[in-house]
Amino acid sequence: MTRRRPSRRPSRRLALSVGLVTASLVAAATALAALGDLTPAGCVGDNDTGTDVCAESSDGLADAISVVTSADGNSVYAAARGDDAVVRFDRDPVDGTLTPKGCIDDNDPPSGPDTCGRSADGLDGLLSVAVSPDGESVYTAGNSNDAIVRFNRKPSGQLVPKGCVDDPTTGPELCATTAQGLGDASAVAVSPDGTSVYAVSSQDSSIVRFNRKPSGALVPKGCITQAGGVDICGGEFAPGLTGSTAVTVSPDGTSVYVAGTSNDAVAVFKRNPSSGVLTPRACIGDNDSGGAACAQTTDGLDGIQSIAVSPDGASVYAAGSLDDAVVRLNRNPANGALTPKGCIDDNDIGSGPDACATSADGLNGAAGVAVSADGRSVYVGSRLDDTVAIFRRSTASGKLTAEGCVGDNTSATEPCSVLSEALDGPTAVALSGDASVYVTGIDGDSVAAFSRDTLP
Repeated sequence: MTRRRPSRRPSRRLALSVGLVTASLVAAATALAALGDLTPAGCVGDNDTGTDVCAESSDGLADAISVVTSADGNSVYAAARGDDAVVRFDRDPVDGTLTPKGCIDDNDPPSGPDTCGRSADGLDGLLSVAVSPDGESVYTAGNSNDAIVRFNRKPSGQLVPKGCVDDPTTGPELCATTAQGLGDASAVAVSPDGTSVYAVSSQDSSIVRFNRKPSGALVPKGCITQAGGVDICGGEFAPGLTGSTAVTVSPDGTSVYVAGTSNDAVAVFKRNPSSGVLTPRACIGDNDSGGAACAQTTDGLDGIQSIAVSPDGASVYAAGSLDDAVVRLNRNPANGALTPKGCIDDNDIGSGPDACATSADGLNGAAGVAVSADGRSVYVGSRLDDTVAIFRRSTASGKLTAEGCVGDNTSATEPCSVLSEALDGPTAVALSGDASVYVTGIDGDSVAAFSRDTLP
């Protein structure tokens, strides 16, 4: 906008008044904006089942359940359980908005019901999607196919199917490679150095290790299963793995953490950065419902759904969906050991049943948790509240302070100060750098985009 030059210089008194008004407006804006605040930046809904009024729509988003961003910030990918599809979006690097660029669905009828441009084996019942740090590979976990599917990623963000790995006992697909321990594959993660891929399964209650070649191809290297479980992994056992639903690798590559949902526990593994080999260390279970023989317990882990490690490697956060809570664990960078440091639960009567020291709006059905790249914010998507709870994180201690929430504009049950389309049933949260936040709405068949305030 071109600013018109005033016809004459204002008086000293007028200039002073204008300066005071401008300062007041700046101060007000600063007071309204806070570090980590989220501003809606549009959404994309499924083109035949989406319930929200999004400006963009796409095939393949029915029951969108997992979302991830590429390291170059150019792409976002969502896994949709209902459509058995992985959906690609181009991301605007300036404002973070998303443009749908097609999908790839399962090639077996009646699964993969949408008209995606391509199809692949192993995508039935997708629950998880991950991108390699080098940006050259994408991996998905197909729960109903007991399979991990690999895609080559082009510089444009386009995906090219490159085969799958499935369970030799239960996997129904004709994958070229098989690996024990993939029954009901539920999540997949890539190590920060890009040399290892880890998958967990809810049926086999196991974690499966793969060596990742420079081409992105996966080489199975065995598995570890729940202590006392079925011996399908060569006698390697660990506590806390029953019903495994989430897996993450620490930024330094020396630790792996698994959410054992049926055990209400976090299983801890030491990782050899050179080989990717895992050594079971311990687990931390819920103190009133944990089903594993963990040496430590804490409030808030009942129904654990997801885990996130802070970029500095000093903290681990877990979302307990049945306790309606986010749990903080201090991490020892030297050995990856975790020490419980309390929890924050939902503040509604009848919700947040544990005795957490602090409560907050927007945690009913806590499902997905993520930490910002600057380590100063934590976000929790809560399926029952239809909200994203916002927390400020102390970079010195890892302690969380509630900073409000963003709610769905038609179904949120909390008094959030910001409302948005496409937050019906948030299940997963992902960030692109510090600038953008993306959330899947499984009940709205959608992906919502937000810009993040980075003011100090």
